[in-house]
Amino acid sequence: MSTKLLLSMIVLIAVGFVGISTVHSAVTSDGEDVSTALGSTPSYDIELLSQVGGMVDAVAQQGQYAYVAIGWRLAVFDLTDPSYPVLVGRSDLRSGDYYLLEVEGDYLYALTSTGFRIYDISDPETPHFLNELVDLKGVEFQVVGGYAYVIADGLTIVDVRDPYRPLVIGRCRGVGGRDLHISNNYAYLASGQQLWVVDIVDPTAPTIVNQVLLPSGVEATSIHITGDLALLGSMPYGSGGSLLLFDVSDPLDIEQIG
Repeated sequence: MSTKLLLSMIVLIAVGFVGISTVHSAVTSDGEDVSTALGSTPSYDIELLSQVGGMVDAVAQQGQYAYVAIGWRLAVFDLTDPSYPVLVGRSDLRSGDYYLLEVEGDYLYALTSTGFRIYDISDPETPHFLNELVDLKGVEFQVVGGYAYVIADGLTIVDVRDPYRPLVIGRCRGVGGRDLHISNNYAYLASGQQLWVVDIVDPTAPTIVNQVLLPSGVEATSIHITGDLALLGSMPYGSGGSLLLFDVSDPLDIEQIG
């Protein structure tokens, strides 16, 4: 951190404390009992004007740009020179913590503490908020073919073909998980001691077609599918971890092969 920036932050903090002190002084200058004034809860019209910095909660990359959730903003960095990333754009301030980001073409999708958001990133210097499905709070998602598949209240399917008007069009309750992968009209969900398979050929009517029980003492935490091979990351009860391999050439008859 530069000296100039550090001094600026100190000045802002100092001004804030002076403002607080002045408010208390104004409250008590009319002769009101000090103990009563300090014990009360005065009402102030406080407006958040800006925010700088914060925890980096999620990152996504497409081409030369990295999209980073910093505090309550999205920041865009140009990685043309990876040794010297350059901040080229920031979104408007919007309340809520970011959990996951995914970039698909000109749009960025985000799971946050307030819901499922969509941003237009066609111009990386001015990422623009489009819409949010409030209260669709999930743990993982994937966008494929104009649909977002979200682990939330089961498996929730959102039509995002019109990014200005995302619509929940289907939901499969009774399943859950920590991770998912979409492959060949099926959604595979890693869920504790089982692997769920959901038929999504009709996104308005997702249907459970298989449930694979995992070996005793194994808890599935992640999944990735390449071709006919499913790689399932798991964490045994206790220390360490393991990688399980499954043949998913027939989603209705899945076999563990490693």
